[in-house]
Amino acid sequence: MSARRTIVDVGSAFARHAVSALAGLLVIPLVAHRLGAEALGAWALLGMSAFLLGVSDLGLSAAAQRASLRQEQERARELVGVALASIAVVSLPIGLASWALSELPNADAALARDIARAVAPTLAAGLVLAWGMPYRSILLARGAISTLAKLRAAGATTQVALTAVLLALAPSLVAVASALLASALVETAGSVRAARLLDPELPLWPRRPSSIEVAREAVKEGSAAFSIAVGGMLALRLDVALLAATAPLAAVAAYGVASRAVDQSFTIAKQASSALLHRLGDPSQRESAVRLGTALLGGLVAAGMAALALPGKGLLHAWAGEAALRPELPLALALLGAAAVVAASHETIASALTIAGRSTWDAALPLVVGYAINVAISVGGVRTYGVLAVAGGTLVGTLFTSVWLWHRARSLFAWLRPLRFLGPALAAGTVALALGSWIERLAEGLALSLLASVLVTIVGSAAAALTARSISRAS
Repeated sequence: MSARRTIVDVGSAFARHAVSALAGLLVIPLVAHRLGAEALGAWALLGMSAFLLGVSDLGLSAAAQRASLRQEQERARELVGVALASIAVVSLPIGLASWALSELPNADAALARDIARAVAPTLAAGLVLAWGMPYRSILLARGAISTLAKLRAAGATTQVALTAVLLALAPSLVAVASALLASALVETAGSVRAARLLDPELPLWPRRPSSIEVAREAVKEGSAAFSIAVGGMLALRLDVALLAATAPLAAVAAYGVASRAVDQSFTIAKQASSALLHRLGDPSQRESAVRLGTALLGGLVAAGMAALALPGKGLLHAWAGEAALRPELPLALALLGAAAVVAASHETIASALTIAGRSTWDAALPLVVGYAINVAISVGGVRTYGVLAVAGGTLVGTLFTSVWLWHRARSLFAWLRPLRFLGPALAAGTVALALGSWIERLAEGLALSLLASVLVTIVGSAAAALTARSISRAS
């Protein structure tokens, strides 16, 4: 793959999730300032209900993507149809469970009625997004990253514009949910059309597997991705439900702000790994792809988290209003940001293990066990320690996963030297923390906070790039 193609793919992948993050960044202040902190906490819980439907494909979208990467196009088509069948069947019980989770004992009567009306369009949006997953997997495997970026931009624009208009006309959570549903329809319809332009034989409707053997192999291959999705969903989304059952909704909103800020920042940065998928699949390019992906992702996340936690406080206040002033936010931001940096160090390694390992479980098992540790700490400690338990559980589980993944990768890839590969991220974090600590007291107000955050991120990322270059020359 040419350097120009790599740059275009990485840029498109970043753009795709940058606009997604921007949509979230804009919707949150719209809800916070128009409906208040408690409604923002309720929307965080409703959003979790929609995202739960993302596991209804049972990992078969990932199996279809893997088949397409291996140029097994007929098998990929069949797996797309089977994935749609899984979504059609599994989404019903997940939807019913999500509906039950939407009941909040701490909500007042008016907010409770608003939540009850918003559940249906929110779950419909989750189902529509889930239906597009197999098609997006095929587009990603075929390298259509710029197409995915354009579709995400169209969906994000629809969501933000409709949210603003509908909240102005009828301020309620139903307006926010309806905008999400419209966005999901735009993105999924575009994904189906784009995927079928690349391969007109892709099915539009659910299909039964052609044989028991095909079904068995599909479940076997998809089980790892499904387990990761379920574990991640529980670890990342259950925290909100646990807090909602034990803490005021304003505290839930504060945790949601920190979680959303960290999650979106990490998701944007990790597109470096997604864009290098083709290179990770080529043994001759795998080492350079892992080195590049770890340096890019680790450096960006380490610098970005330092910027967010230190000079970025004013930016968060302007973004989320009174929810950003809650005492729970700094603690959640510090612990979740640290967990994101640790996750960035192993993201590309996990992708390489999934593609080149003896089994997809080479990467899946450490991830799933880490999620289980996270959930156990959260469930066991939330009533006593609140945010400290749920955010601290995320950090502990992620550390466990990272150590295990690097150990497995070293046994499979003889060329892997963890300290050399992690050097850029360590340099970025050190420089960004030092600069952020010094500049934090000067970052008063929105403009200065934004400027300082951008500066810290750029300087930290530059430190990562220089370190990566020095290590490459030395080796």
